[in-house]
Amino acid sequence: MTAGSLQAKAEFPKHLSLFTLFLLVIGYLKYRRVNGESMIPLLNPNDYIFYKPINYNNAIKEGQIVLAKSPIKKDSIIIRMADKIKENLIDIRGLNETVSIDSRQFGLIESNKVIGIVTNKLSSKGTTN
Repeated sequence: MTAGSLQAKAEFPKHLSLFTLFLLVIGYLKYRRVNGESMIPLLNPNDYIFYKPINYNNAIKEGQIVLAKSPIKKDSIIIRMADKIKENLIDIRGLNETVSIDSRQFGLIESNKVIGIVTNKLSSKGTTN
């Protein structure tokens, strides 16, 4: 894996609340497993994130953690913070600047590249936030 290419993998988490499980079953939430260090200290490798898929009712706001299609690796999903939003363009940044590959390297991304907004996480130690 390339440094800074935080990918989100689809592996099922083991410790879930019944409510979160219900939201997953009805499709309101989706999940991914964090693989990389670009969002440390907020997200660590092997944490699970839960996200709402993007639709017209949940506009992206500055400061939100989002999942987006990687502009570098076409088949990869990256997790970054929406730093600045200008019309249909978004500046996305990793929190761990020393390893993150983000808008500082590849520029702004189009808002249609964002696939979801992170709502909470399940740490690799089994605690939720």
